[in-house]
Amino acid sequence: MGQVKVNVNSKVAGFYKLEAVKLDKNGTETSRRLVADWFPNLVTNGGLNRMVSADYLYYCQVGSGSATPAFTDTALTSRIANNSSASVTNGYLSVSPYYAWKRIVYRFNEGVAAGNLSEVGVGWATTGSLFSRALILDGLGDPTTVTILADETLDVTYELRLYPKLTDDTGTVVFTGNIGGTYNWVIRPAQLGVGGWDLGNTMNSNYFYFMQPSTSFAGDGDIGPITGVPTGTAVPTGSAVIDAYVDNSLEVKSTITYSLTQGNHASGLKSLYFYVGAGSAILQLSFTPAIPKTSNDILTFKIKHSWGRV
Repeated sequence: MGQVKVNVNSKVAGFYKLEAVKLDKNGTETSRRLVADWFPNLVTNGGLNRMVSADYLYYCQVGSGSATPAFTDTALTSRIANNSSASVTNGYLSVSPYYAWKRIVYRFNEGVAAGNLSEVGVGWATTGSLFSRALILDGLGDPTTVTILADETLDVTYELRLYPKLTDDTGTVVFTGNIGGTYNWVIRPAQLGVGGWDLGNTMNSNYFYFMQPSTSFAGDGDIGPITGVPTGTAVPTGSAVIDAYVDNSLEVKSTITYSLTQGNHASGLKSLYFYVGAGSAILQLSFTPAIPKTSNDILTFKIKHSWGRV
């Protein structure tokens, strides 16, 4: 039996945009006013922890507070309104830095968010429980107050981004027994810029509490570039068991196991890829030399995925 321990890391960031909209009696848009163009947020400590759950982006909150956002924030300073009515789109940047993005437009009905607004947040409850908080900023990046009129609808767009690590991580593992020897490994992202990293297009977003080897690949070829996948012939792959999340650790640990009948190649197990997250972030892992796994061997991989702010 052999064991490989691999660490991978992702980063997140977020941005807001606010627009005031006027609708006629049939709900048709008659005008749209940009009140605050894209500005960055602060992802809270509680928000980073909540990324192992499914509902951290369900509510948008707006308020009139002016306190500087802090990582320890759990609520707006002075909340005025909240809303969970939203539409979702998603995509990815097809060139470096190859981030995946999800945009959620929260619509506050006419009059609901009327008044002077200076802060905004998203989270998993109607009040408090913030994943993200920000002061509304002007075009120079300074805090500002915007006014939503009583006959205007407010659209708040929140964009969450997920950034992969673009450089390789490497290491060495020593096995004993039938597959005894020293093996060098390399891990890198796969299918960047072509949909391999995807935050999904729903409000459910339990991105990090998931890890699974591909159901179609454990191969005998080399891994590809960050925009590709491993080459070679696929054979039956393994299964994953995820450890319970430890609060404030900002990491998920998983054990991927290749049983006696899995991952066996006449020329050895050279590469594999696996998914991290409820979307489809794909990572690829290679070994030099190839691991001579046969039906006499069980092989396990300890994968630790950690995350943080950009």
